[in-house]
Amino acid sequence: YGGKHDTFKALAKQIGDLGEAGGDFLVAWVGLQEYGDELNKDLHEEYGIDSQKLPVYKFFKKDTQEVIDYKGAKTAKKKILSFIEEHAGIYITVRPGCVPKFDELAKQYVAEGADRPAIKAKAEEMVAAYKSSDDKEPQAAAQYIKIMDKIEAKGENYPKEETGRIEKLLGGSLSDAKKDDLRGRINVLASFS
Repeated sequence: YGGKHDTFKALAKQIGDLGEAGGDFLVAWVGLQEYGDELNKDLHEEYGIDSQKLPVYKFFKKDTQEVIDYKGAKTAKKKILSFIEEHAGIYITVRPGCVPKFDELAKQYVAEGADRPAIKAKAEEMVAAYKSSDDKEPQAAAQYIKIMDKIEAKGENYPKEETGRIEKLLGGSLSDAKKDDLRGRINVLASFS
């Protein structure tokens, strides 16, 4: 088995540990028996799975016939988690600096035909609703509003341009704390792409 299967087991456990936060998401292992009763051979044939390339990650969308194949490295846990998050609409890992409910607003904000003033107003209401200013989450959430303001002022390319600027800064001599802060800003900017 090895690393590929260890990655799968770790992913399954991490998603299972989400409990209700994982929504209706289900992780399943469908084994293949190539002798005797040849269990699950029909499924492997139906979905074009080569038994020599296991494990295979496939995302089955609820209430549709759509099947999305994961094509990345099978030991790249972060990439597999990102694939799942993208297609399942759940947060398994929170990127440093990000606030999941504001990531969702960021996606809505950059969507074609979005009601940007309404989305920004909702974000401002959510930030105002935070009670403790000592908590880091309200500070992180406020960054989303600043980015919305910058997109309005500087245009659609602002997140990409700002990411490039910050990446240049990261190449300089900065404290570890400052580098972590800048990486968090890059993560927030990525929510707007």
